[in-house]
Amino acid sequence: MKDKLMRVMITFGTTLLIFGIIVTLSIETIMQEHATLVQKKPNSITIENNNGRKTIISNTVDISHVTEVGQEYWIEYKKKKLQPLKLVSIKQ
Repeated sequence: MKDKLMRVMITFGTTLLIFGIIVTLSIETIMQEHATLVQKKPNSITIENNNGRKTIISNTVDISHVTEVGQEYWIEYKKKKLQPLKLVSIKQ
């Protein structure tokens, strides 16, 4: 009886732990900031906000033809744990 109860408790605890990890890793935050475009590459951009903090954001679409280095933009990006930041939109 004790072995069966112990097995159920271990299974329940493990399931709860796995569920917690999945939920934590899947939380997505949308961030928006006014920043200057410092560098652009085909798959990423580097921005610098007003406090001097530089951030690298990955993008899936080449935006080099619609952006200029040194210009200020409103940049919206997604942030997920253990994943690179992903560009959502960029507006002047």
